[in-house]
Amino acid sequence: MVILLLVLLYLYGRFIEPYRLSATKLELNIDGYFRSIGTITIAHISDLHVIKTGPRETSLIEMVKSLNPDIILITGDFIKTGADPLETSRTVSQLSAPLGVWGVPGNIDQTHGEYPRLLNELEKAGVNILRNQRQRITKGGLEFDLIGLDPNPGDEVLGDLFKTRRRGYPEIVLVHWPYLIEKLALYHPQLILCGHTHGGQIRLPVIGAWGARFLAGTHYDQGLFHILDTWVHVSRGVGMTYHQVRLFCPPEVALLTVTFSNLEFE
Repeated sequence: MVILLLVLLYLYGRFIEPYRLSATKLELNIDGYFRSIGTITIAHISDLHVIKTGPRETSLIEMVKSLNPDIILITGDFIKTGADPLETSRTVSQLSAPLGVWGVPGNIDQTHGEYPRLLNELEKAGVNILRNQRQRITKGGLEFDLIGLDPNPGDEVLGDLFKTRRRGYPEIVLVHWPYLIEKLALYHPQLILCGHTHGGQIRLPVIGAWGARFLAGTHYDQGLFHILDTWVHVSRGVGMTYHQVRLFCPPEVALLTVTFSNLEFE
């Protein structure tokens, strides 16, 4: 009986749950001393690990369209190790939003044998790749800065990026690795988006969070966190890494409705 249960769990984790893409809807109200306020809807996607456009990728494209976000932000690992960059670009080229599709590279992207070609194909597919860069985004009366980082930027790079900040305007940071969260929080951006962990991919009952954090190598395994004055969202991702199993940790697209408002005094 135990062996049968283990076999069934494996079959479910290998062939069913990886394709049960879920939409995680979150609302954030962020107060501050802002010169620019307003609301934006963000589709946060991470860890696509595309080999080709299959059922999971098709579901992703359809789900993002149905969510109708203002902007799509992708936090790295677009491609599967050894895959053709052209296949990855064919998938992401079908994603669109009024304020564009923006992304940062992940560690799997960087170590891919055709990394420069991958970046080129992604740009041609309409993805604006930010590599230790700052970009101003405007939606109606709302202005904010989007900061995109390589997986492991040095302290000097971070210092230079935040020296150029515009005081009074919200900042959203994209980075693949969650290991940088505490370092980035010292600069007090309003929101950090990252991935890499896949939520651990396997979250067993009772020991789920502990096991996932052990596998991911970080306390920031999935979901929302609040550190100092900064909100952080860690995506469970869409694809998988070396172990092609998901168990009690389905792939996700997160839709974040973020409202920036000014602090009020009594």
